[in-house]
Amino acid sequence: MSGYRLHTARKLKIWRAILCISVILFGGLPGVGIFTTIVSLLRALDTMGLAGGEDPQVLAEKISLSIMSTLGAAVVSLLVLPAIIIPLVMIERTKKQEVLHKPTLDESTL
Repeated sequence: MSGYRLHTARKLKIWRAILCISVILFGGLPGVGIFTTIVSLLRALDTMGLAGGEDPQVLAEKISLSIMSTLGAAVVSLLVLPAIIIPLVMIERTKKQEVLHKPTLDESTL
């Protein structure tokens, strides 16, 4: 294998690894946000049940905290989105460069 092809194969491998990690993060972070929201809401309702439902301010504070955790996970997952798009673009660009640099047979080599 020529040096250029080996270099191209390494670049493709690196970009594919970055893409896999980004997809895992992009898929996992909203799930974490939803999980923390559910746990926070259950804790808030549990606190309200233990207090007898007398203080709605405490419940409102805990619900706002759970919504903030969901919003945080959504923002972080949107920040990961460019980390998915960039590797896709770079993989395609590297493939095109490989096609352009393929050695061609000319009549002098025959």
